[in-house]
Amino acid sequence: MAFNNYLIHHTSLNAPSRFVRLLFAEKGIDFNLKQEKFWEKSNDFRVLNHSGTVPVLELQDVVICGAIPISEYLEEEILGKKLYGETYAQKAENRRLVEWFMYNFETEVNRYIVEERVFKYLQGKPSNSQKIQIGRVNMRNHLRYLDTMLIEFLPDGSKNYLHENRENVLNCSALGVGDFAAASCISVLDYLGEINWIDYKNIADWYCRVKSRPSFKSILEDYISFMKPSKHYKNLDFQND
Repeated sequence: MAFNNYLIHHTSLNAPSRFVRLLFAEKGIDFNLKQEKFWEKSNDFRVLNHSGTVPVLELQDVVICGAIPISEYLEEEILGKKLYGETYAQKAENRRLVEWFMYNFETEVNRYIVEERVFKYLQGKPSNSQKIQIGRVNMRNHLRYLDTMLIEFLPDGSKNYLHENRENVLNCSALGVGDFAAASCISVLDYLGEINWIDYKNIADWYCRVKSRPSFKSILEDYISFMKPSKHYKNLDFQND
């Protein structure tokens, strides 16, 4: 593919934008990036996406708005490995996970924490500490759920029903869109140093594996001038820090 065929309008610490970048990299497709200050709602950007949200994929003859529609385009139109899986069960579960992270996790966690700590600063607005705390409470609930999904048996030895559908999807031998949707959300929080990894060993083991992928390299190079990433952000063996 020609390098200029794909232009992704994105924002660095926006999880859906990161999700799309990861999928392009996993498919081995070159692309250009254009940083968008989506909160400014510029006329040029609103022409592309009236909602004024990122990511947006601009092709020569079509514009695709939103992380999930872009991921579906990549799966249906671009040859290569199938990131949604091969079987109906895998595809259905991957779609559920993608929706959970891109909507629920993004709305209940990242839009509180990242909006208040990062995007409010960039807009010259004061942050709301109460909203940050709400986001942190929601984050812990979501992370406990994800942590449990990654184990096959519960501490009492019983079968973990939350893991049953994940054996061939999340944390399996071949990473897919469910993993990348989760990792894109978590990587933003990791940049901000929001996650105490000691409390989430199962997620930490899985995240080490995902962030070691070549596709993750450019994500780990993201940087915002007024806030350095957490000290372990780029460390692939961060559990030993």
